[in-house]
Amino acid sequence: MVSSSSGWITGRGDDTMVMLDGYHHIRHFFASLAWWELKPNNDFFEAQGGGNSATGDATIPTVLGMRSDNGELAVLYLPAGGSVKIKPGVLEKGLWSIWYNPRSNVRQFTQPDAQARFVTPDKEDWVLQLGFGPTGSRAPSSTVN
Repeated sequence: MVSSSSGWITGRGDDTMVMLDGYHHIRHFFASLAWWELKPNNDFFEAQGGGNSATGDATIPTVLGMRSDNGELAVLYLPAGGSVKIKPGVLEKGLWSIWYNPRSNVRQFTQPDAQARFVTPDKEDWVLQLGFGPTGSRAPSSTVN
C-alpha cells in the first residue's frame, strides 16, 4: 500500500517505482520504426504456448500482432512468452527478425527454430520485430519466408 505522502506524483518514490522507465522503453521502441504504417492484425501468424496476460483473462489473445499493408514491417507482442510461426507469403522475404525486451530496452537478433517458430528467450513479455534494416537492407539470410 502506498501512503498519501509517497509516490511518483509527490516525487517521494523509491527504486521500486519503475513505471516511467517502462514508458521510456515503449517510446524508444516505437520511435525506431515506422509505427504509423502498422495496423492491428492477428491473421499473419500462429501462436503457440505462452499464456494470457497477468490478469488471466482468457479473452485476451496470447499474442497481439500488427503489420504494414505492404508486408515490410510487423510487430508481435507476446505478454507471457511462447512462440509464433509466421504464415508463408504474408510478409516480404528477407526481413530482419529481432527480439525486443521491453523490460530492459535491449534488442537481440533472432532466427526461427527448425520448426520455423520464433521462440521467446523466457516466459516474460517480449516483442518480435520483423522488418528491413535501418537503411532498407535485407537480412543476410532470409529469416522469414
